[in-house]
Amino acid sequence: MSKDKAITIEDVALALGVSESTVSRAISGKGRVSEETRNRVLNYIKKMNYVPNAMAKGLASSATGNIGIVVTGSHAFMELPFFQYCLEGICESAGAKGYDTMIAMDVFGKNRQLERMIVNRKVDGVILTRTATDDDALKFLLKHDIPFITIGTAENSGIYQVDHDHCEACRIFTEGIIKKGCERLLLLYSEKTAYVTRKRIQGFKEAVGKKYTSDMILDVSDDSKAMGLVIDGIRKHKYDCIICADDRVCMKLLDRLSVSGLTVPEDIKVASFYGSELLSKNRPSITSLKFDARDLGTKACSMLLNLIDGEETVKEELLGYEIAEGQSV
Repeated sequence: MSKDKAITIEDVALALGVSESTVSRAISGKGRVSEETRNRVLNYIKKMNYVPNAMAKGLASSATGNIGIVVTGSHAFMELPFFQYCLEGICESAGAKGYDTMIAMDVFGKNRQLERMIVNRKVDGVILTRTATDDDALKFLLKHDIPFITIGTAENSGIYQVDHDHCEACRIFTEGIIKKGCERLLLLYSEKTAYVTRKRIQGFKEAVGKKYTSDMILDVSDDSKAMGLVIDGIRKHKYDCIICADDRVCMKLLDRLSVSGLTVPEDIKVASFYGSELLSKNRPSITSLKFDARDLGTKACSMLLNLIDGEETVKEELLGYEIAEGQSV
């Protein structure tokens, strides 16, 4: 670019490979930006004979100080402790760095709130709290030049993402149940389009190995009919243990068992690929996997802020898990 030509925020950001909001903070001296990045910006505009004061207003206005959080509206969101703790981690991490948060609800694939948030430049970056196949929110973000992070696996390897290692956790968890003498297993799940569900099913299949058959997993999205088949199978002694893909499915199973007069673990052993406060008060205690949702939110926010500031960050990160032994298996 010629030194005689007036340059814009976008020109500077493009030349240095950083976001426009990062350039804004570097020039204004306000906001979170590394010293190295700030010096790169200042040295570049000096080299280009650029006078910061001439565009200070336009530059400052490009940084909102907000990050967007996209949450799913496909189920009773606020009833799920996992998402509550995840949001807590995001909000606290963002607040500590001087950012505020805005929530956009994704209701049945309609992302109008997210679209307005981006088009009207209300946020500097976005966190998707859940990924799914044919994800419209993800497609929309990929079309717009804005930093974003997904909580959960995404098909596109170029996307910045953070998640727990659900596949490995569920494989090892299922292998442990098999070692306890449970061979006739049934996995209950819902929301198969969610990548977290797919990863958990994959881990289950890997643990079962060559003995796996398609009738070992069952979609209980249609609660009444599907749960009726489960109860019938238990009474016919088809299963040693029923594993639930998440806490919400497990709660529904436990309620149905209670209504049907069946007890855990006497009539059927029960386990869950996610244990939360929804299950914590159940007696007997439920054998389950523990994932730190708050830490997941904190990590996702930290990665996003690094992207916004033009700093290096890992492309993908998998967090750990714990196995909580309960009386149900």
